[in-house]
Amino acid sequence: MTLFSLLGLSAFATELNIEAADGQTAVVLVDDFVKGETPVTTDVDGGEVTLAFRDSMFGPVLFSKTVTIPASGSVTFTVDLDAREVRTAGGSATPAPAPAPAPAPAPAPAPVPAPAPEPSAPAVTRLQVAGSGAKVLLDGKDTGKTAPATLDVDPGRHVVRLEKGCEAGEETVTATEGDTTKVDVPIVAAKHMLKVETTPKGAEVMVDGEVLGKSPLEVKLACGTREVKAVKEGFQAASKAVDLKADEKVALTLEQEKYGSLAIDVQPANTTIKLDGEKVGTGSVKLDQVPVGVHELVLERKGEVLERKAVTVKENGEVMLSMVVSDAKADPTAPPPDGSTPPSERPARKSPGRLAANGIVTAAGLAVLPLGFYNYGQARKAYLDYQDMPDGTERDSFYRSQVQPRQNLAFIEWGAGGALFATGAVMWITSLADAPVRVAPMPNGLVLNGRF
Repeated sequence: MTLFSLLGLSAFATELNIEAADGQTAVVLVDDFVKGETPVTTDVDGGEVTLAFRDSMFGPVLFSKTVTIPASGSVTFTVDLDAREVRTAGGSATPAPAPAPAPAPAPAPAPVPAPAPEPSAPAVTRLQVAGSGAKVLLDGKDTGKTAPATLDVDPGRHVVRLEKGCEAGEETVTATEGDTTKVDVPIVAAKHMLKVETTPKGAEVMVDGEVLGKSPLEVKLACGTREVKAVKEGFQAASKAVDLKADEKVALTLEQEKYGSLAIDVQPANTTIKLDGEKVGTGSVKLDQVPVGVHELVLERKGEVLERKAVTVKENGEVMLSMVVSDAKADPTAPPPDGSTPPSERPARKSPGRLAANGIVTAAGLAVLPLGFYNYGQARKAYLDYQDMPDGTERDSFYRSQVQPRQNLAFIEWGAGGALFATGAVMWITSLADAPVRVAPMPNGLVLNGRF
């Protein structure tokens, strides 16, 4: 008991002692003033006092209790944070110190006893939490309920938190005894730091297709699944899917780009050539720096796609394509743009003179080829005789006059016969075709274009 003296007047205050249950520590507030961590001893005036408790100095109020303090003396309470309960030193759950004894009144006639009133049910304090499907936490503990939900709570301040996926939000509310308090907690997507590093550095970083800068890069993004991609000229792109639930670090390694070459020749020459959606030439094109892998080749004419195919390019390899495409939608009876006669209306070139020339050239080729084999056989026979001759001037002279000339003649006859035979074959093809045939040289041989 403490005695205050002021201007000759005296007043008494009550000593208030607050302890925590075993293994607990509580921060004590008396009438909204922080008094410190348990154990706490302070002086208060008699009457009703509101005690509130936290589990840390700056945490939310877990619960509060209004108690009656005597006008003088000392009173001790024990707080149990887990049970949300305040007990007196004697152990009663509802502290109510006995008032100071009053003088006994004069005896009066005993009144007729009235019937005892029916005990009323204690008032219930509730929080009505709005929302849709979010998990509800109260004062940091999972309630096991999802919004919308109704919670029975102790009067006082509480922290209501909602969590749904990577979205969350919280609100501090004061529950009034016996009332239902409505709580509407807005939830928003949480943001986390994403750090992207690449090897080599300086690669362009894209997240979900949006360019955010060059590596190394740090950016704060809303939580959720994100597609991180890095590109750099001369290197193959690298990407990775990240589930952003907390701060993340992503390291991407870009492999050196590998190349091959691609040579394309297309007839007619006014055909547009596109590779992977980009125009690379018309009619004929040679590309030396084509990345290794599968590419899409598209041939177009007058805005119409005529052919589409996949082309595989290998490291340091060369792909050569010779193609003839026609407009499938063209009218075969329509005249060509240059006004010439359509191929279908041109006279057939199967004239007797042309056919006779074809036969002569082909026959000449077939005749010269056997002569080559005959002379080679004679040269072979002479060479065997040369092997049996003794060394000397006569042996060398025999080789120069008999073996070598016949061998050279055989090679000449083979070459001439083969050329005549090939020429005759081409002449027969061009004569018997239903439409004009075009013969053109290519890097890897000859190409014959026409309809056979």
